[in-house]
Amino acid sequence: MNALDKLITLFSPEAGLKRQVARAAIQRAGARAADSLNLRAYEGAKTGRRTGGWITGATSADAEVASSAVKLRDRTRSLCRDNPYASRARDVYVANVVGTGITVKAGSAKEAFEQWTTECDADGMLDFYGLQALVMRCVFESGECLIRYRERRPEDGLLVPLQLQVLEPDYLDATKTGAVNGGGWLISGIEYNAIGQRVAYHLHNQHPGDVANRSKPLESKRIPADQVLHIFERLRPGQSRGVPRMSSILLKMRDLDDYEEAELVRKGIESCFSAIVTTEDNGVSLSEGTTDINGNRIETLGAGLIQYLKPGQDIRFGAPANGGDYGAYTKTQLRAIASGIGITYEQMTGDLSDVNYSSIRAGLVEFYKTVDMLQWHVLVPMMLAPIWKRWAETAFAVKAIRTPAPAMAKWTPPRRQWVDPLKDVNAARQEIAAGITSISETIRARGEDPDRIFAEIAAERAQLETLGISVDVIAAHPAPAAPSEPDDDEMAVAKGKALAEIEHRREVADLVQRNQEQSAARLEAGVTALAAAVREQPAPVINVAAPVVNIAPTEVRVDNIIPEQPAPVVNVAAPAVRVDNHAPAQPAPVVNVAAPNVTVENTVQPADVKVELPARKTETTITRDKAGNIAHATQIETDA
Repeated sequence: MNALDKLITLFSPEAGLKRQVARAAIQRAGARAADSLNLRAYEGAKTGRRTGGWITGATSADAEVASSAVKLRDRTRSLCRDNPYASRARDVYVANVVGTGITVKAGSAKEAFEQWTTECDADGMLDFYGLQALVMRCVFESGECLIRYRERRPEDGLLVPLQLQVLEPDYLDATKTGAVNGGGWLISGIEYNAIGQRVAYHLHNQHPGDVANRSKPLESKRIPADQVLHIFERLRPGQSRGVPRMSSILLKMRDLDDYEEAELVRKGIESCFSAIVTTEDNGVSLSEGTTDINGNRIETLGAGLIQYLKPGQDIRFGAPANGGDYGAYTKTQLRAIASGIGITYEQMTGDLSDVNYSSIRAGLVEFYKTVDMLQWHVLVPMMLAPIWKRWAETAFAVKAIRTPAPAMAKWTPPRRQWVDPLKDVNAARQEIAAGITSISETIRARGEDPDRIFAEIAAERAQLETLGISVDVIAAHPAPAAPSEPDDDEMAVAKGKALAEIEHRREVADLVQRNQEQSAARLEAGVTALAAAVREQPAPVINVAAPVVNIAPTEVRVDNIIPEQPAPVVNVAAPAVRVDNHAPAQPAPVVNVAAPNVTVENTVQPADVKVELPARKTETTITRDKAGNIAHATQIETDA
C-alpha cells in the first residue's frame, strides 16, 4: 500500500478497500498471463526455482571470447603442464591429427619442396612437419596459432627465399578494438575493412609474457593480412578468435585434482596410526615421549609393546572412514572429461580393462571423425593450402622449379594404426576389387605417397628379376620402373592395353564356364528323357534293363596367344578372374567333363489273376416264315 492508498483509507476506508481489491485483481491477471506464456514456452526456457541461478547472455561470439580468452588460455596451459590427463589428451590430438606430418603430392616440384621442408623454419629448429605438430599443439592449448611469412634475401642461401615463423596468440594486441577509418573496425587485434574482410593483424614486437629483457618497450605493429596465417577452430559464425578445446572441462578437471589431493591427504591420515589415552594421573605414560608447545604430551608406541593400564585409565585408537567410492567416482569424472575434449576414456587414461576389440574400434571410428574434421576443416584450408600456394608462387618466381606448380594440391594425412591390420587389409582388397576405391586412394589413407610406393615396387621387382630371385607377393609380372612424369598419350595407351588384357581374360573364363554349363544341361536332358520313356510303357509287367548312357566329354580348347611385349606401365589387377599366362602361345587347359553312369531299375512283380463266372442257362426261341426262313429269334439267359 502506497502513501496515496493510506491517505484515502484514512478518510474513506471503503474507497481504500476497493483500490486494494482492484490492485490485487490486476496482479492476479498479470500472473495468469505470465503462466500462460510459460506454458507455451520450451521447458528449458522457463523461469522458476530450478533455473533461478542460471544466468545467460545474448552476446556475440567475439564478445564472449574477448572477455574469456586470456584466462581460458592460461588455465589450459597450466593443466597441460601439471595434469597428466590433460597432457596426455594434448599428445593424443597432436599424434592423430598431424603424427609424422601431412604430406603433399608435389609432382615435378617434389625435390624442390622436400628441400624447402628442411629449411622452412625461421627459428631453424624444426622441419615443415615439425611445424605442423607445433601449430596443432598450440591450437589445442591456446585455441589458435599464428604463422608469419618471412621473406629472405638471396644471400641467405635458401633454395626458396621463404620461411615460416610460428607465433602464439599472445602476440595479437587484444587492446586494439574499435572503429577505424574507412568504415572498418578492429576486434582483439584483427583489423577488418568495411565489408568484413581481414586486412591486417596488430602484432606485438615481442611476447607480452617474456621474461627476457630486450631493451625495448612492448608495442604493436600493423602487419598486412597476406603476411599472416591465423589457424583456429571456428565454432560460431562471425568468430574472430579461437578458444582452447578444453574450455568446457577446465573446472571439472580442476575439481578432480582437488578431490584427488584431498583423498591423498585422507590416506596419509589413515596411515598415521594414533591412540588417545584417558587418565586422571598426568604422571602416568605408556612410553617415553615429548611435549608440544601447548604442553600436550606426545608419545610413540614401539613394535610388540605390551602395556598394562591402571584402574581408571583408557586407550582408544583412531579409525578414519574408508572412501570406498574413490575409483568409481574418478572413472566417471574422467569419462566426462574425455568426452568434453573429444577423445576416448581409454586414450586419455591408458585404461583398457573394460574394452574389447569391437568397443575400442567403435570408439576409435568416432574419434577419427573428429580428427578428419580438424585435418580438412582447420589445418589444410587455414595452414597447408595457403603455404603451398605461397611457396609455389615464390619457387617459380626465383626459378627453383621450371614449371608452375598446381595451385590446388593433394594432401595425405598420416597413417592410422588399427587393432587388427589383417581384417583392414582384406577389407581394402575387397573395396579395390569391387571398384569402390582405387589403389592410390587406399595408399593415401595409410599415410603414404602412391607415386613413391609404385616406383619403389617397380624398382624392387626389376632388381629381383635381374638377380633371378623369385618372391611370391602378388599375381603380377614385374614391370620396369615408371618415369616420374609419364606422357598423357603413353598413359592412355598403357591403360588401353591393360584393359584389353583384362577383357580378353574375362572372355576366356566366360567361354569355359559356358561349355561346362552346356555339358551339364545335355546330361540332365538325357536323364529326363530316359525317365519319361520308362514311365510311358503300359505293360503290366515291365522289366527294363538299366540303360548305359555314354556322353562323350566336351573338349574345350582355348588358344590364348599374347604377343611378346613388355608389360604396360599401369598394372590393373583382374577383379574376379585369375588367369596365369607364363609364356606366350601356350595352349589353354583342356576341360573334360566325365559322363556319369545312370542306372534306372523298374521291376514290376506279376499279379495272379483268377476269373470265376457263375453257371448260366440259355433258352433260344426261333420263329420262321412261310418259306421256312428264320424271321425272328429270341434268346433268354438265366442263372442255372
